[in-house]
Amino acid sequence: MRDFHKYKEIDKFSQRRIHSIQEQLLALHLKYCQENSPFYRKLFKKQKINPGKVNFDNLCQLPFTDKAEIEKNNDEFFAVGPE
Repeated sequence: MRDFHKYKEIDKFSQRRIHSIQEQLLALHLKYCQENSPFYRKLFKKQKINPGKVNFDNLCQLPFTDKAEIEKNNDEFFAVGPE
């Protein structure tokens, strides 16, 4: 996300607005992972996780990714090209 300038004065936002922005950014991040990372695409499909439905209330239901999974599936974590 390259439009961080939108949040330049976030310290003046209400707590509710900050919470809303954080949930939007979380959803965007999870969607990006689903679309660009083979590992997370498979994981979300297998676990029936819809990135657009994840919020702070159910975030704890996402599975942890441990060191063994990273070592086993290292190349599948890449979410950008090799440039």
